[in-house]
Amino acid sequence: MAERPAARKTARLALAVGGVVFAGLLAWGLMAHSAGAERWFLAVPFEPLPPWAVALAALCVAMPLGTLAALIIGQRGHWGAALRPRLLRVIPAILLALITPVAMVTIFPIPMVLLLPALVEDMDPLTRALQAGAILLALGFWYLAAGLIASGVRSWGLRVAIFGQLWIGIYAGFLLFQGFNLFVI
Repeated sequence: MAERPAARKTARLALAVGGVVFAGLLAWGLMAHSAGAERWFLAVPFEPLPPWAVALAALCVAMPLGTLAALIIGQRGHWGAALRPRLLRVIPAILLALITPVAMVTIFPIPMVLLLPALVEDMDPLTRALQAGAILLALGFWYLAAGLIASGVRSWGLRVAIFGQLWIGIYAGFLLFQGFNLFVI
């Protein structure tokens, strides 16, 4: 079994990487959301975030990225053990891929599981391929995260907290990138 990296070293590295990412996201977010009136992204109207929400969303995106970077660096040389298929890595990866937010309506995330029925509907092949690709991408991301967390973190409670941190980071990324979607009928 691969040796786990030292917890304090991993935590310091996660905070350092997360701090650098936070500074960059905060600068970009304040600039992108200070444009005033509503903007358009992919023909979806949205409201810019207030500065406090930009800072909170940037923090919620940066810290999970820092944690993942620290776990990746800490597992250097032990990739085979970290990514070896195990039941306790595959099941959380599937469950988390299904609840990964892929869109938003106002401030509520829309989980990936709602895309599954759309795959069997009669739609154009490009849309079906993009949705299937999004599901496979989410599954791959969560399997990588599950492997790194399971092999790099001893405490079960901390593992659950890191998975939650990653999910919140994805949701906050949508908020930071899109702002609040306006539900227009």
